[in-house]
Amino acid sequence: MSSAVTGEFGSRTGTCAGQRSSTPGRWPGDVMAVVCLIALPAIIFGVPSLLGHPVLPGDDLTQNFPLRVLVGRELRGGQLPL
Repeated sequence: MSSAVTGEFGSRTGTCAGQRSSTPGRWPGDVMAVVCLIALPAIIFGVPSLLGHPVLPGDDLTQNFPLRVLVGRELRGGQLPL
């Protein structure tokens, strides 16, 4: 009766005798993918930021350039830009 219950399976859990329930060969690739997804943005944005040059896409056109123009106009008009 025991062989009839388990049949061709190695145990009652439903796994075949030659199979494993998890695939340990695939998880190092998953870990590498997660490490790359965390490390790549940290390197691209973190290192320049630590050196005093934050990388912000579009920041020069939307904020810094208009403020420089404003400061230049105020200096040309004889006022200190405070």
